[in-house]
Amino acid sequence: MRNISLVILAILFISCDVDYKVQENYDFPIYTCKLILPQDETINFTSGGLNENWHYGQIIDDNSESFIRIKVRGGVSKFYQKKNYKIETLDSFSGETLSSYFWDGTAADASHIKNALVMAFFRKIGSIISTVTPTAVYLNNQYYGFYQKLEPVDENFFKSRNIQLEYLVKAGLDKCDFKLDYNGVKKFPITDGFEIKYPENSNCSELGKLIEDFYFADDSERKKIAETRLNIESFTTHLAILTIFNLSDVHAKNYYLYRSEGKWGVIAWDNEEFMKRFTSINPEKYWDENETKRNLLFKFFLSEAGYRKEILKKVNSLLTKENGIFLINFIEKTCSDIEKAVKYDRNNNKSMEDFYNEKARLLNYIKASFPIN
Repeated sequence: MRNISLVILAILFISCDVDYKVQENYDFPIYTCKLILPQDETINFTSGGLNENWHYGQIIDDNSESFIRIKVRGGVSKFYQKKNYKIETLDSFSGETLSSYFWDGTAADASHIKNALVMAFFRKIGSIISTVTPTAVYLNNQYYGFYQKLEPVDENFFKSRNIQLEYLVKAGLDKCDFKLDYNGVKKFPITDGFEIKYPENSNCSELGKLIEDFYFADDSERKKIAETRLNIESFTTHLAILTIFNLSDVHAKNYYLYRSEGKWGVIAWDNEEFMKRFTSINPEKYWDENETKRNLLFKFFLSEAGYRKEILKKVNSLLTKENGIFLINFIEKTCSDIEKAVKYDRNNNKSMEDFYNEKARLLNYIKASFPIN
């Protein structure tokens, strides 16, 4: 890493005359922060292409100033002008990373709230999930766009929730399907496609053993494996929520597996595919047509031999008037809060008409799926 003290001096030199007053037109009722980058970093940061290099700067808000480094991340960044970013806060003396978080540009979601909406529901029913903060970002005092600040799923995520963490992996590719053969090619290693998050020096052979045992077992043996080595409540709740919100994509990838007290649980991630196939909840059709068929683990849970009845029972128990009203209020308030931020987002490829239309579709989906009236 470059000498952090030199970076700090460069930042202070270029930013000392910057007016941090938020312009009246951009005074959003959401979290606002200023990203300050030296001129050379700014030019590289905002240039075309997918620049995955770290850029060093400073984040300033009403309560704090943090020295940071920031870089582009995520698959969406390859296809949209508006990128997603990873930010790490740095110790000003040693340059070591103190904490990290993500900025999600919501480029693929015209409503800009789907991920936050699903995660809010997870939290409401008591599931562990990342926090999401709507954020207006300024770059060198110019409005840069609307983002969602996402809490990363990492060691600190579990520490803050007093959960003992033994292993943590992220399913980052489509081939995280619990099968030993993918397109006719034998996987090597077995955990191919899973990114090891904790412990960093682990090959996570425990996950490989789980995948191998699960693959070669019949349904009765898989039931025993599930009961002894999986957190059943975690998986049934996870699949119930995905069913309620008609989520695709997250069955094949974009989920975390963690082991605590000897059992593996699951955490959802990246829920922007909400409402992709149907206009209201339809569990049986959703299960038959969804990508769960590609994931042996989830396919078993949703099979008659697995926990299909328990998941359907959980789905029905969550479809209450109270939960429906909660979701409608969340949609109305959050869309109102971020309306200006979205309107003035120059990097946004969606129009305000798209924003309002998608909001209406979300509301219609909730009203059609929950007993509101």
